[in-house]
Amino acid sequence: ASAGITTRAGHGTVASAELGTEYYPVSFATGRISLSGITDGDFLYTGFDGGLRLQSPSRLAPFVGVGAFAGYAQEDETADEDGIDNNADGFIDEAGEEKERRGAIAAIYPEVGTHFWWTPRVRLSGFGRYLVTTNGRDSDDWWVGAQLALFSN
Repeated sequence: ASAGITTRAGHGTVASAELGTEYYPVSFATGRISLSGITDGDFLYTGFDGGLRLQSPSRLAPFVGVGAFAGYAQEDETADEDGIDNNADGFIDEAGEEKERRGAIAAIYPEVGTHFWWTPRVRLSGFGRYLVTTNGRDSDDWWVGAQLALFSN
């Protein structure tokens, strides 16, 4: 499980959470994939996040990596005061009228961070990612987060 957060001037706080799996094909590299949710204050995007990391095989292990996220959002919102016939029934701004909003986002990112092995099965990590998004360069930003990984063997 991991979580991330960033605060952007004029855009508020952006947050994420993910739950997934991680594996070590060799002692100095990991692969990971997760089901993720990211909110930008306007939408809650759900999708998949994955990446590769290279690190030192030590108890305190700095790492570098690359990753990607792809997500989709769909929601209904109240539209009874927008001046539009959203449900195409011939009436504008009727009580309870709603409109559907959709959005998609994808991002690629480099990341840096440090793992700390609390025990041989419990790992704490801190990371920074620079997300380059499909929403344009104004939406690109640093993402800072933490991760708790529990390994079975």
